[in-house]
Amino acid sequence: MADGPSTRQKLTDSPYYWIYLFCTVALAILIFMGPKIRARQAQIEQNYQGRQRAFEHLQGNVPATPVSTADNNQMQLGPLIACLAVILCIAWARLWWTHFRVSRQHPAGAS
Repeated sequence: MADGPSTRQKLTDSPYYWIYLFCTVALAILIFMGPKIRARQAQIEQNYQGRQRAFEHLQGNVPATPVSTADNNQMQLGPLIACLAVILCIAWARLWWTHFRVSRQHPAGAS
């Protein structure tokens, strides 16, 4: 048995671990808090659209700007969730490839 230092790095030393962890937490927050985020985004968009409609009305035009709802926002969470999911998958694959796969091929106690 070798009493020397282990060649295996800590899992937390890998940047892929932190990317994986961050994306997992961000996805969980977006999925569970999605309805509240959508409702708040609808409020923000309605405020903007209200000012835009008031300006159109002052100019003598009929307001044509549609009003956002929680289900119909201009800014959607779908693309953000998809990006985070892709990054999460890539980070998990790289973490597995660099940390777990290498440790199986080269056990820490092998000479």
